[in-house]
Amino acid sequence: MDTYAILDTPPEDAFEDIVHLAREICHTSTALISLVVDDRQWFKARVGFDACQTPIEQSVCSHALEQTGLLIIPDLTLDPRTQLNSLVTGDPFIRFYAGARLETSDGVAIGTLCVLDNVPRPDGLTTHQAVTLERLARQVMTQMELRRAIRERDAAGEKYRAANLRLENADERLQIALAASGVVGLWDWIVETDLLHGDAHFARLYGLDPDLAAAGLTMEEYQEFVVADDLGRLRERIRDTFENGADFRVEYRLLIPGQALRWVECKGRMIYTRDGKAKRFSGSAIDITARKVSEKETRRLARIVEQSGDFIGVARLDGSVEWVNETGRDLVGLTDASSAERTSIRDYFDPAQWPEIAATVLPAVDRDGHWRGELTFRHFRTGELIPVLYDIIGLRDGGEEVVAYANISRDMRDEKAAEARQHILNEELSHRMKNTLAMVQAVATQTLRGVTEKDAVEAFKKRLHAIASAHHVLLQQNWSAAQFRQVVDAVLANFEMGDRFSLSGENITLGPRATLSLSLLLHELATNALKYGALSNETGHVALAWSINTNGELILRWEESGGPSPQQPDRRGFGSRLISMGLTGTGGSELHYPPEGFKAIFSAPLDQVQQH
Repeated sequence: MDTYAILDTPPEDAFEDIVHLAREICHTSTALISLVVDDRQWFKARVGFDACQTPIEQSVCSHALEQTGLLIIPDLTLDPRTQLNSLVTGDPFIRFYAGARLETSDGVAIGTLCVLDNVPRPDGLTTHQAVTLERLARQVMTQMELRRAIRERDAAGEKYRAANLRLENADERLQIALAASGVVGLWDWIVETDLLHGDAHFARLYGLDPDLAAAGLTMEEYQEFVVADDLGRLRERIRDTFENGADFRVEYRLLIPGQALRWVECKGRMIYTRDGKAKRFSGSAIDITARKVSEKETRRLARIVEQSGDFIGVARLDGSVEWVNETGRDLVGLTDASSAERTSIRDYFDPAQWPEIAATVLPAVDRDGHWRGELTFRHFRTGELIPVLYDIIGLRDGGEEVVAYANISRDMRDEKAAEARQHILNEELSHRMKNTLAMVQAVATQTLRGVTEKDAVEAFKKRLHAIASAHHVLLQQNWSAAQFRQVVDAVLANFEMGDRFSLSGENITLGPRATLSLSLLLHELATNALKYGALSNETGHVALAWSINTNGELILRWEESGGPSPQQPDRRGFGSRLISMGLTGTGGSELHYPPEGFKAIFSAPLDQVQQH
């Protein structure tokens, strides 16, 4: 290692370019050039990793030096060599590793070019990625050899030619690596001719003719498809390099006819002669469109999350909270992001609810991937219990494994308060309606006292009672809807003959008008069955079934059995007219009188019975 004189040296573009290439080609969060010595591993170049070195005890790369070829560990938590490594069990929680050995010309391994990620990768690297990583590793060694050669050349002029040879070899290997990547082009601006020469990959990136790019282009020609708004920034960076020798780095857009908008990143530097004159301006161009799209999407999602009116949070599988948005922190009384990071999922809930949550909610997420329902948050400072609609999902990695929990919860305090107020109003309305119906019944009783047809008077009273039952059911749903089965149960309960009915049907929501119509219809059918049909003896039975057919119609079937043979009525009274009006008061009824018992089929469009 001492012969390279590289430990603890400042960053250099040649090595920085390689780790950026490795990260992009392998689609990982981190790439390192790691040099391993007795007590530490030091990173000559790094991207996605803060520390410049770590103790040897934390080195995964040291394992790569013990074998030939690539070392790929799909999940560091499952490998006995690395599962207790503090970089795996603690921050930054690395999970995936792939490293290509850095070997000297005599076969001695001195480190690795490695890529890391925070999520496991069961499939490791693709063949293309693995081959490219090894080529880039060889390029690292070539750069190190070149660096050493240049240092030796500066110390001894007689080694100048050997250094140039290594440079040519390095360029050749770099071209091989760049060709494998498919996203990088090289360019070389010759100061004397003021022409820019680009390789085939550069020409492809810029939508230019490869032959013309190789022969040399003027600044205007190679910038033909640069977006006009970006030209000023690009030319300013070029001028700064030519006039001040500044390192060149700039991002800009290309709008090539017939192609989608493309982002490129250009990096380069001026190369000087021995006497300090500018000789050539060389560098690389990388297609960063995918990265830009990802960054834009990430920023957009971050704004949505931060500006959301809901509680949004992320927790690790052990229950420790990783992040909560500002709205969520305000809801539960947390002062800042760091205070949220010191909490666990259980801290947010009413302690009385936690056993149920632990037993049902989290297992449901592990099993089904999600759970939704009403729970109660606890305010951290005041202890206030806050009703929320709690929606939790399991966040998965590239495979099927759940790696974290994400939660979106809506504050339901206003909604619950409104429901309480509505309940009070409904109770008052119900009380007044019952009083009104009782008054109507009393007036009717007094008015009809002298009527000789007592059956008609009694039928009128019972119809009022059926209407009252329907009103009561509707009030349970704020007068907006009622469930079919609720209406059936409420009406038939008035006859106190539940064992004589068999009921079957799906849960269907009815609008207010259909609820009243159905209540009166069922009342008339049951009354007729009690007087003349299956309920007039001790053994008769009524089967009531409802369903939705393929035409989107609600079908209700009333079938009597075990009673006297039915007779079709000679005249149509009010009750008969109610029955013939059907489910919505507009018809759709079929009445049959076979010897075994009266049968009726009622139908109505579903959208009609659900109208408000």
